[in-house]
Formats: sequence, C-alpha cells, structure tokens
Amino acid sequence: MIIKPFNYHWIWFPSNTLREHLKAVNALANSLLALLTGKREHNFYFCSLSTGDCLLGLWFCLLVLLGLRHRGDADARLKQKLVSLYSAEDVLLFGSARSALYFFLRHLQPARGDEVVVTGYTCDVVANAVVQSGFKPVYADIAWDDFSIRSEAVLGAISPRTRVIIIQHTYGIPANSELFKIAKERGLIVIEDCALSLGVEGASGEFTGSLGHVSLLSFEHSKTITCGHGGALIVNEISLCGSLASCYASEVPGATFSRVLQELFQTGVSGLFYRPRVYPIGKWLLFLLFRCRLFRYSSSKEEYNGGLPKDYLYGMSKPQAALLLRQLDRLSSNFDTRQELGDMYQKLIKSYDGMCLYNLTPMRNLIRLPILVGDRVAVKNNLEAVSVEVGLWFTAPLSDWLTDHDLYQYQVGSCPFAELIGNHIINLPLDPQLTVQDVELISDALNQVQLPPLPVELRDFLEQQLAF
Repeated sequence: MIIKPFNYHWIWFPSNTLREHLKAVNALANSLLALLTGKREHNFYFCSLSTGDCLLGLWFCLLVLLGLRHRGDADARLKQKLVSLYSAEDVLLFGSARSALYFFLRHLQPARGDEVVVTGYTCDVVANAVVQSGFKPVYADIAWDDFSIRSEAVLGAISPRTRVIIIQHTYGIPANSELFKIAKERGLIVIEDCALSLGVEGASGEFTGSLGHVSLLSFEHSKTITCGHGGALIVNEISLCGSLASCYASEVPGATFSRVLQELFQTGVSGLFYRPRVYPIGKWLLFLLFRCRLFRYSSSKEEYNGGLPKDYLYGMSKPQAALLLRQLDRLSSNFDTRQELGDMYQKLIKSYDGMCLYNLTPMRNLIRLPILVGDRVAVKNNLEAVSVEVGLWFTAPLSDWLTDHDLYQYQVGSCPFAELIGNHIINLPLDPQLTVQDVELISDALNQVQLPPLPVELRDFLEQQLAF
C-alpha cells in the first residue's frame, strides 16, 4: 500500500498519540522492506529523466554553487530546436508556462472587462494567470471525446468583449480543429495550451502549438520532459515578434542564483528518488527536503490564495535548457514507449458499464491515459494496494474542488459536462519507466474491482462514441 509520509506529523509534532507514532514507524519499515525486496512504486514525476540527466543536473548544481558560470549556449540551442520543431517565428524561455501565459496576456494590455475564453477543465494556475493579467476568464464546457472546449460552448462564451481564446490539448489529445476556424472568423487571438501535448501531431499532420498566434509549453516535473520548473512561449505570428522580444528583454529577469541552485538540486535528486525502485524509501527523503524548504512545490501559497509570488516572472537558466535538450533528443523513443504502453492497456483492461477506457487512436503521444470509473475511491484503493499512484487530472473544472473557484470567477454549474467528468475520471501512467509487468499489474488491479455503473448521462454517450 502507498504510504505518503507527509500524512504523518509525528516527525514534527511529538504530542501526537503513541498509536500514530507506531503507525508511521510501521510505514517506514514497510518502505525499507519494499526497497530491499525490489518492489516498485509508481508515480507521475520526473519520469523523462535518465540517470545521466540527474547526475548532470547535480553537476551543474555544484558548478553554480562554486560560482562557475555555465558558458555554453544551451538556451540559444533550445530556442532554435523549438523554432525548427514548430516552424515558429520565435521562442521565449520562462521559469514556468504559467508565467509565460501571464507575460503574453499582460503584453496585450487588457482594458477593464476584456475577456478570455478558457477551457472549463484545466489547471487552476491557468485561471490565476488570466485573472492576474487583468482579463476576465469566461469558461466554456468540454467535449466528451477530447476533454477540450466544445464548439457549441465556445459560441455561447464569445461576447463583444472577448479578445482571446485558450485552446487546450488535454492529456495530449489534439483539440477540435473547428475551434481555430471559429476563432479566426471572430478575429480572436488564439493561445494554444500545449502543456500536455509537446510534440503531438494534429489530424492534418502539424504539431499542436503551430496553429495559434502563440503557444505554451510546460517543462514542470509532471510533464512530457522536465527541468523541474520551466516553460516556453512559442510565437507563430510574425507581427508579435518584435514587441514581445523587446518586452521580454526589459521585463523578464534571469533566474536568481538561489533559484538556479535550487532548481538544479531538486531536479537531480528528484529524478533519482522518484524512480519506481527507489521511491519506496525515496519519498521519505523527498518529504524531508520539502519540509526543510530545500525543495519547492509547483505552486506557491500566494498562488493557492489567488495571488502571485514576487518571483513569479523570470527566465529559464542555461543549465535547465541543457537538460531539456538531452530529453528532446530522446522524444521519439519516449513517444514509442508511450504508444506501446497505451496499446497494452487497451488490450488488457476490460471496459464495461462501470469503467470505460477511452478508445484513443493514436495512443503515441498521450501524457496520461484517462479512464472513467463508477467509483473512484474503490479504484484508488485497489491501485494503491499494488503501489500505483492514481492520477487525478482533473477532478473539477479548475484542478480540484479544494481550489476556491470563486477566486477565478467560475460559477458552479456553468460547465456541467466538465463537472460530471471530474467526478469519475482517473489517469493511468504512460511514462517510459513502466515495464510490461507493471502494466499487467495495473490492469489486473483494475479488472479485479467491481464498480457501480457510470451515470446514465455518461453511459449514453460512451455507448455511441467509444468502444466498451
């Protein structure tokens, strides 16, 4: 069973009961036993990093600590590689994709009341960047088959004050091309959110991220490739290049010494400790590093409260760019592995009225495999019993219901499809560290649990569109 050490406050609060002490000690003993017996424990983080990437990250960290600058041109080479990949006009590198979104929206100089159409099934940091930039988010409900905005919902969301639409390619599934036609007809600026779809090809063969005026890439620790935290703004519209480059040079500072040091240390150590064979004991060490504030979480307290931290906007460091270049060189093999794993899931998992595996073709570029289940708690318990973390992108229109949706101007009930999907979605891992035996173990655990039927609203659609 997966035991998350941060649930056990006995380490820091000795007033807790003896029972809690014994429970935590037992969990730690089980973790040590799992490590010694070679038991694998699966998660979704830092999965694209090789051992060489991790060691290189730690080497860069040592050089930074000694005051030695990275003299290479990794940032320029990364920009050129992305320009070539997307046939883009320019690429700007940031410390995160959310800050890239914020930077671009601020560049548009919104007037009071200007609106952005946002997918009503997204990460809360997207909504926060929109609100903090001065725009008003208007949420559009999703389609059942691709988790992106439904065309009809977009038409209902557009108003005379709408200036921008963010088209999200959820899970790596290309969004409906009709959305781009609607945006063009109404003269809207299109931002493609490719945080989950790096290198994904659309129906006509072009990469997602090549059709919008600009596009966002994320290199955060749970994404296709990672440097800990990082992002890129792909600029496709030539008329935007000059002004964006000028603003970037004057408004986006480089990462501070402490930030670069922390990013490299966290990336190198995490890439080693999150590995399936190491994670049983590595999670305890990671917990301590977070607790000692040597590691930082993906979102700050200010962001959770609907604000921005002081160091929100900054550029990516050269060592981080060097780590990304290594992973980009392996991107094709990364996708090949994901396709093989996805095909295995399709063959092994039995769909019925209580569990539906999306029949997605091709499976090659998915970052996670979405499944609808009648009882998420039962599935979560079964998978955690075999040491597999259950992915929960997304259980609410904005990440999860722990997020204060009022902060981001979302009205409950305005995206009913997204809310219904969120009640029944789980994600399975598709990362390159999985083995055939891992997929068989996960599939068996899913097949063994008997689930109540999905809601009628979901079943009617699934019977028409998807393969049970």
